[in-house]
Amino acid sequence: MKKIAFAVAATLLMAGAATKAYAEDLLIGTLLPLTGPGSATGTEQQNGINLAIKHINAKGGIHGRMLKAVVEDSTGRPDQAVLGFNRLTDLNNVQVVMSAYSSVTLAVDPLAARKEVLLVNAGAQSDQLATASPYLINTIPQIQGEAEFLAQFAKQKLGSSAALLYENAAAGHSGRDDFAKAFEALGGKVVADEPTEFGQTNYRPSLLAIKASGAQVLYIAVTQNFAAIAEQISLIPNFPAVIGNTFSTPFFGKPGAEGWYNTTVVSKIPPALAEEFKTEYKVDFFEVQSREYYNSVFIIADAMKKVLDEGKDVNGTNLRDAILAIGTFKSDIADITFDGGNTAKRPIAIEQNGKDERKVIDFRP
Repeated sequence: MKKIAFAVAATLLMAGAATKAYAEDLLIGTLLPLTGPGSATGTEQQNGINLAIKHINAKGGIHGRMLKAVVEDSTGRPDQAVLGFNRLTDLNNVQVVMSAYSSVTLAVDPLAARKEVLLVNAGAQSDQLATASPYLINTIPQIQGEAEFLAQFAKQKLGSSAALLYENAAAGHSGRDDFAKAFEALGGKVVADEPTEFGQTNYRPSLLAIKASGAQVLYIAVTQNFAAIAEQISLIPNFPAVIGNTFSTPFFGKPGAEGWYNTTVVSKIPPALAEEFKTEYKVDFFEVQSREYYNSVFIIADAMKKVLDEGKDVNGTNLRDAILAIGTFKSDIADITFDGGNTAKRPIAIEQNGKDERKVIDFRP
């Protein structure tokens, strides 16, 4: 009987120790599209997060506490994202969640505000994100500045008539509206307007309508199926010049997308880090989405360190306040500044896709 009692006590002791060790981990929830149409982008983002956590933990973590990612798959859809967010916060007591996609981020933002959980967006760009809850931090600017920059470039360099191909979702609507308004204000004319749906694979009817419109330039605001769009455009002779925003950067390297233009938030690519990333995840490029999410983990880590340095609880409110108090974050990837608002200020570049590299065409600080 004593042996049984001792065994039970030992089991409970080990369970208690395991619970304590887990509680000492600093948790970062991730709510990304790991399956479905946006899975390629979500995988890039998650890989960036994982490598950042690996690097931070290799240096001893934060106050000796290890970072740990708690992963939920949003599938890129708001309803699934809400379920995933609730699992992260209710079952795992996560105090900070990294999100992706505008519709997803906007869907869970009210929950973050109600539960006082910090929501960090490193990839979505709908203009609505700038005026969302006080618990949302955007480490990437909204689409308006990029769309206006593109409109000016397109009108000056590519032509005075434009077509629009955009996703019927928050980011697509913001991109469409901002570009059209800026382009028309410069004297340009929008001659075709073609919405698409998330998960769509056949774009040929819309692309043929765009070709028939006589547009000189096509502005694209979509977040997935980049290879399919590039391939289908390549099959239409004498198609208009193609431009897009930061979330069009995955077109690079796709057959048919050579010569296309896109804006992008400016970030650096440290050669050693890029090589490590490519080797670790068996990919050809250290892409924008991977860099942005890698860098944003360090922003969260700096906030966690500040909170712990001050002897405070690592909760959503304190993490948000720490980010805004620190204000400027400098790294090998990017210098990011929060100037009193929830959205980072970043320089923007216009790039043109080559066969094996991108060339910077224009720059706006």
